[in-house]
Amino acid sequence: MSGFTSDGSFHFSRAEEIYQNLRSGHLFTFIATHTFHNSGVGSFLFYPTVFLYPWALLRFVFDPIMAFYIWYGLFMFLTLSCAYYAMYGFSRDRLRAVMFALFYTISSYHVYLGLRNYVLGEFIAYTFIPLAMYGFYEVIWGDQRKWSLLAGGVALLTYSHMISVVITVGLFICLFLCRLIVDRHFSKERWVTLLKSVAVTFLLVAWFVYPFWTDFIKTRLGTPSFGFAFLYSMQDL
Repeated sequence: MSGFTSDGSFHFSRAEEIYQNLRSGHLFTFIATHTFHNSGVGSFLFYPTVFLYPWALLRFVFDPIMAFYIWYGLFMFLTLSCAYYAMYGFSRDRLRAVMFALFYTISSYHVYLGLRNYVLGEFIAYTFIPLAMYGFYEVIWGDQRKWSLLAGGVALLTYSHMISVVITVGLFICLFLCRLIVDRHFSKERWVTLLKSVAVTFLLVAWFVYPFWTDFIKTRLGTPSFGFAFLYSMQDL
């Protein structure tokens, strides 16, 4: 695994910490006591860990490198499946769905995230973007009865990578505003469906977003910065 980066070290350490805690009989991980130089770093409180658990469970059977590659293969297959499902639902064309799924899954950017730079949070989020996009399309333009795809897709993104959620929701807002400008007729039923999707999404992610807000954003918790130009004052430190 050449070219191991700081992102890779971060995610491998998180997976190893979860594994060590599971081995000790502790289901949830809040601070690092086995990895990160035993420093007690609390990134687990603020960074999604849901999809690291399959990786950690694989550690009970395989060595760390093999466990990663199996986990990576499973997510590649899951990405392929989600992309196929979303495109087939959109186009009802199996060939188009297969081609889209293949190109989306093995795109250079996706491979770069997973095997070159190990930006694994974004790599995981990449898997569920088609579901969220397809769900949004159905709610705004298509079959509004499929609103659960939007709620589920955005929730899965939240369990993966917070910045991807912000970017995706921002795109949704822009597309929705364009929809209202181009065609001002937006039925009451679609409004209800959209609000239902938003409400269910908040319910699905509340267990993660609430402590993220109260313990991180609301308290203005300091984070490390890179470069001398961005160092905090001694009082902040």
